[in-house]
Amino acid sequence: MLNKIDIQKINNIAKKAGNEIIKIYQQDFDVDYKSDNSPLTKADIYPRLVPTMEWNIAARQAIVEESKGKIIKYKTEEFLRYNKQNLLNPYFITTRQG
Repeated sequence: MLNKIDIQKINNIAKKAGNEIIKIYQQDFDVDYKSDNSPLTKADIYPRLVPTMEWNIAARQAIVEESKGKIIKYKTEEFLRYNKQNLLNPYFITTRQG
């Protein structure tokens, strides 16, 4: 059971966290928007910077593209190609569109 001291500590931690969040929102920062005018967030971009093989992501790519997203090469932003001689994928980024 929480005692009065524990509740005060938790309350102080919550206040400090809230103050840190307020500091972030008081700063200037750019916001990118998707085609539906909603903000682009970290949830909309997924970088995959570890080795994968074609079969690891083929189904993912079908689902992403069906939902109007795309999977592109990390450095060149070209679309991924399949049935290559070397089946290792380059690093890639999955993005969700609005």
